[in-house]
Amino acid sequence: MNLFRLYTVECFYPTHLIIYTIMKNFITFRNQWILALNFLFVVSILSAQGSFASTTVKPDSSILPENSKSIFDELKGEEELKITLESNFTKLVETKNDDKYQPAILSYVNEEGFQIQTALKIKARGKFRRRVCDFPPIKLKFYKDDLSDAGFSTSYKSIKLVTHCMDSEEDKQNVIKEYLAYKLLNQLTSESFEVKLVEITYVDYSTDEEPIVRYGFLIENTKEMSDRLVGDEIEKYNMELKALNSNDRMIFSMFQFMIGNTDWKTNIMHNIKIVESDDDKEIMMVPYDFDFAGLVNASYAKPNPDYSQVSVRQRIYMDKVKNLEEMKGIIRYFKKHKEGLFDTVKNMDELSKKNKKDILQYLKSFYEVLSDPKQARLAFVSESL
Repeated sequence: MNLFRLYTVECFYPTHLIIYTIMKNFITFRNQWILALNFLFVVSILSAQGSFASTTVKPDSSILPENSKSIFDELKGEEELKITLESNFTKLVETKNDDKYQPAILSYVNEEGFQIQTALKIKARGKFRRRVCDFPPIKLKFYKDDLSDAGFSTSYKSIKLVTHCMDSEEDKQNVIKEYLAYKLLNQLTSESFEVKLVEITYVDYSTDEEPIVRYGFLIENTKEMSDRLVGDEIEKYNMELKALNSNDRMIFSMFQFMIGNTDWKTNIMHNIKIVESDDDKEIMMVPYDFDFAGLVNASYAKPNPDYSQVSVRQRIYMDKVKNLEEMKGIIRYFKKHKEGLFDTVKNMDELSKKNKKDILQYLKSFYEVLSDPKQARLAFVSESL
């Protein structure tokens, strides 16, 4: 675990934000050498007198780790991650469709008790949620030099942050439920994005309002995910499910059925990343964005008219087979993981009792389909194939 983080101040950073951050650090930092680092930082700002493009205080490079890891790896390693994100969030919301980055500061206390802080850029992201959400999802983009000097890989400079969409109690729970969907997929296959739940304190330096605290979760960088799978992300349109490895395809399709998600398409790569293995022998399909799933049951989610879906909680299997015999292996695989999947839900302490009970019941109804040949045949088999 790194015991420091570089302080980089770009020329466009508001002065009051810089001073606010420095003074807060003097109050909260307990370690003398970090206090000294802050002092040096103040001196560097005053001496520059506003004429610099960027000023960086760097630690001795000899103490940097020999093997680089990603910033996501570090954040993921925190047992209960709590971060503070400081920026002009009023501007972020008002200009969420502009697709422009703005300055921000991210800080947290690591497991050793050290205050870690870094400058970065953020912007609103997403398509549908950027339009409908009061508070949009965010893309975090770190500075390459900071990552390099702190011993992190510079190949993965950005991380997606899924935020609360709206501010009702149920909407706050939706982000936990979507995070849970990712964690359930992680148990079933490595061909999935890794995620990290985080409690975020949003400090809007443009207002006098109190900071707000909400849950969100970080999503692994796409290149980092594809490198972990020893492959490269590719754009492959008009691809059919049948082109994929049979076992991987069935895990993908059955998982989407389990959580009640029809918000994906292979032909236009909608909510799917395609990864081709380095040896060109395998095509992997990695899904994301599960807010329209029945398991999440978001207030803004709509049934899919392409499948005559009457409710987002209605499960539709989108990879039909000729006969139920073809499904025996995948049914057995999901039954094998039943206990672990249920335990993941039960151990999600951030879920309300009501939502935990509802999700367990929803998963139970999925396993009832798997255990009843008549229901399974109706769900998975198409006579027209």
